[in-house]
Amino acid sequence: MMPILESYVAPPLLPPPPPPPLPPANVLLASVSEKTVGVGGRVGMDRRGPFSVTELRGIRLDAVARYELWAHTPAEVGQVVEDLISNLLTDRDSLRTRGFLRVDLKSVEATENVFAEDAWRQAVKFDVLFEFPYFDTDGAESLIARIPIDINSEFNESTIVVDEMARWDNEEAPALEVRGRERIGALTALAFIPALQPAGKVIVRRTFDGASGAPATHTTLTSFIAAVSGDNPIERHSEIVFASLKGFLEAVATFNITDDALTKMSEDGVPDPVIGLLENIKNVEVQGQGDFLTLVEDTIGFGDTTTHQAVILKHAAILDPIILGDWDANGILDQYTAVERRINPAINLSTVSDRLEVAFEHPELTEVAVVYLRVSSGPST
Repeated sequence: MMPILESYVAPPLLPPPPPPPLPPANVLLASVSEKTVGVGGRVGMDRRGPFSVTELRGIRLDAVARYELWAHTPAEVGQVVEDLISNLLTDRDSLRTRGFLRVDLKSVEATENVFAEDAWRQAVKFDVLFEFPYFDTDGAESLIARIPIDINSEFNESTIVVDEMARWDNEEAPALEVRGRERIGALTALAFIPALQPAGKVIVRRTFDGASGAPATHTTLTSFIAAVSGDNPIERHSEIVFASLKGFLEAVATFNITDDALTKMSEDGVPDPVIGLLENIKNVEVQGQGDFLTLVEDTIGFGDTTTHQAVILKHAAILDPIILGDWDANGILDQYTAVERRINPAINLSTVSDRLEVAFEHPELTEVAVVYLRVSSGPST
């Protein structure tokens, strides 16, 4: 909350006064109290695509923010106060998206002549109600992908309960297999790859029981989806093989540069001229990391794309990362990248003999890593 309030008395919103120098304008909390949010601080579940990953909790603060402003004359300090009030109240809608549920002018104190500084000072107070959301995994180390069940009977039976989800790690990597009747409108993955990329191919296949001959092959996920989607697909026995898990995840990723993404890129050091150029491709959704970087390079040039690639990819991804568990046992919670590919029209597995498979080449990932895969009837964002 405080860095946002402080930004209103910092350049460019509030340029420093001309010489001689004066004490800096500042803001402090004259009072603050905590309010309840939701039920016991819980307001819902946070999701990454179709994954319910963490509880969404919140803290709400009811506070009085007191700004102290300086200038060389009474008229100048009055103008600074007027500008501050105008900026804050004009921005109330945008501030609401950043957590400020209320921003109201409370009082404007009298102007003071500070002889020691040969300057004039004035204070203004605002009532603010701020909500800070945060995520809580409740100590969860992973998501539930399979439930093994041992049946205590004379036959010593067992089974495994699964849904449209699979988990791959360095211990096992069972294929994700979805049978009809099902409409698949999105493929989503959560991936934690802390060091070396696992070696091995990823095979995505749409087929049916009794299919004969080799499946039709595709070189891009876009062409594969175009061939197998819709109520009357061009191909029912088709596949695409990715040379690596990295290539598969990059193809599944979808990117969209929004106003919020541009703000975060700027905060992470992308210069204003580059931000201005990226405005030209704002709200253009692009599927596949390669195609997205090509669009970015065409917009801002090769050099700036190379320099700022990591920041742009991070903030333009349509799904935010998530913290979950410590699979590599290094004492640091693991950050999972979330990627999602929207499929429209959906892949229609119209009969129980139709199926979609996503398989890894080896029985397990060849490096310490975790990947969750899930299909759903449609995108969740």
